[in-house]
Amino acid sequence: MPGLRQQGALVVSPSTDPASDETPKSLARRLVEQELSGASGNEAAATSLLVERVYVGLSRWFGPYGAHALVMRAVSRARTQHALLADVAVSASDVPHVTGWTSGSTAGGSVATREAAIAVLSSLHEALIRLIGDDLAETLLTQRDVAAGPSTTEMPVSSNASDP
Repeated sequence: MPGLRQQGALVVSPSTDPASDETPKSLARRLVEQELSGASGNEAAATSLLVERVYVGLSRWFGPYGAHALVMRAVSRARTQHALLADVAVSASDVPHVTGWTSGSTAGGSVATREAAIAVLSSLHEALIRLIGDDLAETLLTQRDVAAGPSTTEMPVSSNASDP
């Protein structure tokens, strides 16, 4: 078959999708539920904080611009299915920010916020699986030690080459 290569009895596609669509979604759902279980009333702020923590963690591995590209793509992909993400913006400044989360104006706003966050994190997980594999992708998404934010040495900022 064109585009496929065979290794022993296993046929491998060069653009292998994640093994199961449920894996990224279930991990994203678990992360969102954990974050929102402690949120008292402001799910939009808690959701934004969760995505920012993931963004900061990814910046440690992929640099500020690589992490920005990953998170932007995840938000863009999820935005097609969740109108709540229309105003969400991802900033690539010294400290990564994700702004524009709202709880929605309908009675189902809380559910919509959760589902939008799950869609963003699930899309991000799928992209990471393709780049670095499932185990490391899950590790990066579930790291909890990034709440304080990065230090200046962890988030390199380009300096002017003419400065001494």
